[in-house]
This record gives sequence, C-alpha cells and structure tokens, in this order.
Amino acid sequence: MYRPKPEFEPKSSYERKRQQRDYNANRRDKEANEFYHNKTWKHLSVGLKQQAIFTCECCGRTSTTKGYLVVDHTIPRKIDKRKQLDKPATAKVTEL
Repeated sequence: MYRPKPEFEPKSSYERKRQQRDYNANRRDKEANEFYHNKTWKHLSVGLKQQAIFTCECCGRTSTTKGYLVVDHTIPRKIDKRKQLDKPATAKVTEL
C-alpha cells in the first residue's frame, strides 16, 4: 500500500496554481490545453469524480478539495483522440 515519505510536504494552493498556469502556458500543447479547459471535459471530469466518490483509485484517499484528484484517460489522447470523451473507457481518478 502506498505511504508518502515522512518528509513530504504538500504544496500550497498558490504554488499548485502557479505551477499549473506555467505548465498550461509553456509546456502543454495548445490543442490539449483547449481540450482540458472546455466545458465538456470539465463536466465529464466532475461527474467521474463524483462517481468515484472523490476517492483515489490508487491509494484510496478521499478528497473534495479542488485540484487534488485528477481524471485520467484509460487510452491516452495522443494515441486515440476519438476516444477522449468516451465515458465507459475514460476514467481513472488519482490523487496529485
């Protein structure tokens, strides 16, 4: 079972937001950035988190704090973009 290292300290919400803004602006490709910020993906993501009862699939922790849980594609977008919004095949909710 996963246990974080004792010296691990969670990042502040300010630091997490700053890193996310930097990633979106400089490292993520523009097409992916548009996809992850559109209304359809946000709605699907929230729905899948609710379906998973805000519980991480890997470690079992629960969190309703925004930004701690991430919905991931079962089949990566780079491999097959036609399946990026498929609900039955899309979902792995993990903790950041």
